[in-house]
Amino acid sequence: MSIISDHLDRSIVQSNALQCFRSVIHRKFLCSEIYDLIERVQEMMIDSSLKPIRNLCQAIFVQFLLDYPLENERIESHINFLLKNLSYCSENGRLQLLSVLLTLMERFPAQVIESYCELIFFALVIRVVNDDSAECRQQVHLVLKKLLYGGKISQSKIKTLLNTILKLKSQDSDTPKKAE
Repeated sequence: MSIISDHLDRSIVQSNALQCFRSVIHRKFLCSEIYDLIERVQEMMIDSSLKPIRNLCQAIFVQFLLDYPLENERIESHINFLLKNLSYCSENGRLQLLSVLLTLMERFPAQVIESYCELIFFALVIRVVNDDSAECRQQVHLVLKKLLYGGKISQSKIKTLLNTILKLKSQDSDTPKKAE
């Protein structure tokens, strides 16, 4: 693992190091260094200026989340990382995160999606309102659609989420506007 770690920051061999790491993840090799390396990979997934590197990091990250034994705290930590960085300064980084979220909505088990749907939903709603990029807003809509209508969360949970939005909207319209 130390060989891979040492070469992740060297642009000449970065792709090769990531491919090696992807093979290790694919074989579900267990050691503590993997959990540390995945932290670096998730950062590279949004930081890299090279789309092939971002895509490779995304593939590694998603495979790790789906295949490795993870405690609830670790899953929550990774989901929080994704949601926190939805406001990342680079549009390419935000699009990469949204792509990861879309993949997770499709491939995560229903109980995981159900557990984190409120957190994900409200983070995405905020992005729809605040993102300057039309492409990012469009991708957010796709993730929201997959979250709400992908069949992984209960109808009662969907109803609760949408009712909360309606309540917020009605409270906003009831608030008197200041005269300018």
